[in-house]
This record gives sequence, C-alpha cells and structure tokens, in this order.
Amino acid sequence: EVQLHEPSLVMSDAETEEVRSLTTAAYKELGGCGGPAVNLCVHFDSLSPAVYSYVVKLPVKRVTLDFCRSKAMVEMVEKQGFPSTKELGAGVVDGRNVW
Repeated sequence: EVQLHEPSLVMSDAETEEVRSLTTAAYKELGGCGGPAVNLCVHFDSLSPAVYSYVVKLPVKRVTLDFCRSKAMVEMVEKQGFPSTKELGAGVVDGRNVW
C-alpha cells in the first residue's frame, strides 16, 4: 500500500472544477496502473462537502480523514455516508504541536 498525503484538499480552491478534474485524473491514472493500493490521507482540517463528495469516489483503497480538528468531518461522514467498497482511516490524534 502507498500512502499519499493531500493536505491541499482542505483548501478552498479544492472546490474548483480545475482542482477536482486534475485530482480525479491523477488518481484514475494511479488506480489504473496495476500498482499497490492507495491510501489517500487528508489532514489539518475538514473537507468541504463538495470536496468530500468527489474524494470518496476516487479509485483508492482507503481514505483517511482528520477527525481530530473538528466534529464537522464526523458529521459529514454521518450525513453523506461512506462507500462500503473503501476503507475509512481515522486521524484521531492531534499531531500538530507535539513538542
């Protein structure tokens, strides 16, 4: 399994059509190359509802989300659901200021 970190997906420009298209195309290419499974990790904040809706459709084995920063991510998963064909990883430890 390969773990890819995409903290930029919590930024407001991740909602743009350009970012959605580029992200979708990149993960389609990664998913279709016959390589190892992909764990897409999004951290530092919650995804917007628009970004969450396309991230959970990406061809990856696991999506790991930040549940530590706010309850918004938990509420979004409860409201929008999560695909049964994927694994859900949960970031539950605040690693921002460990020192």
